[in-house]
Amino acid sequence: MNHGAERKRSAGEEQRAAPTETHAATPPREGELCRVRRGGRRSRPSTPTHQTLAPGQSHPVKAAEAKPRSGKRAEGPEAKPPSGKQAEGPEAKPPSGKQAEGPGAKPPSGASRIASAASQPAQPCDLHNNYPTDRSPFNYAPPMTDGRRARGDRTRAAVLDTAVSLASVDGLNGITLGQLAAAHGVSKSGLFAHWRDKEDLQLAVVDRAREQWWFDVIRPALAAPRGIRQLWALHVQRMDFYERRVLPGGCFFATAVHEFDDHPGAVRDRIFDALRYWLRLLRNTATEAIAMGELRPETDAKQLAFEIQAIGVAVVTHSRLLVSSSAYEYSLRSINDRLRGLATDPTLLDEPNSNGEQP
Repeated sequence: MNHGAERKRSAGEEQRAAPTETHAATPPREGELCRVRRGGRRSRPSTPTHQTLAPGQSHPVKAAEAKPRSGKRAEGPEAKPPSGKQAEGPEAKPPSGKQAEGPGAKPPSGASRIASAASQPAQPCDLHNNYPTDRSPFNYAPPMTDGRRARGDRTRAAVLDTAVSLASVDGLNGITLGQLAAAHGVSKSGLFAHWRDKEDLQLAVVDRAREQWWFDVIRPALAAPRGIRQLWALHVQRMDFYERRVLPGGCFFATAVHEFDDHPGAVRDRIFDALRYWLRLLRNTATEAIAMGELRPETDAKQLAFEIQAIGVAVVTHSRLLVSSSAYEYSLRSINDRLRGLATDPTLLDEPNSNGEQP
């Protein structure tokens, strides 16, 4: 029994020792350490802990784990530039938001190309060749307009022009939606889509009359040289507007002021704003002429603006009620004499002709 057990024990020891001898016959590769596991398998190579270093050479593991101290920056060829500054040299990266240039530059990314394309103005569509000149999908279709809205805007403008003409004779209270609908052959309910009530219509008519005054009187006068000649041009254009009888009643605002001067409300405030703008324009133009030295320094700009406005209103009364064709001539000659008397150089203004027109 004892001899059999000893033979079995010795056989097991020989079997366990056999793999060790087999593994020992295959030496590890240079620079690699292996540990022999039970069963004859060799473990994964590990990084050697002991290497022979040349003089002056630092350990690679320790050099990789080395970090600069707090408050100090690393130095050397691989050191990063300080915050807020860009690295310099042939390998320096371009600043943020800019693409690198040169033969070795990388192409911009998709996001950069999209941002760059968005910053460029859109190219117009080539209508002759019937294809867009830009790759944007928005240029592949021509601009579309709403036909119904365009027709509605034209109808609204035509109705307001008629309302301004009627109000210059009958006043704002004399116009109604039914009257305007009959004049343009549209339904009364269709006009309610533009104006909710009569007051809303009256406010729109005042605004339309103000636009008309700007295009027919103010804008042509502003083309004259600044100073006393522009002030004179404002009065000349006003008289031309009256004499051409653009409105059957002569002047919309002359009628509206007499109608609403004693009726506080939104319509009166809108008329007041338009009249105040006109008087301020006359006063500011006179003040500019004084500053330019074309009017004497002692000239009262407010007084001069009042005189020009008063004579303009008088022309409406005389030309309509008294049927005086000479009212325009009197008005032009009166303002011309007044301005020449205040001018430092009267030759800046030519005297009007015998019929009152400016030569």
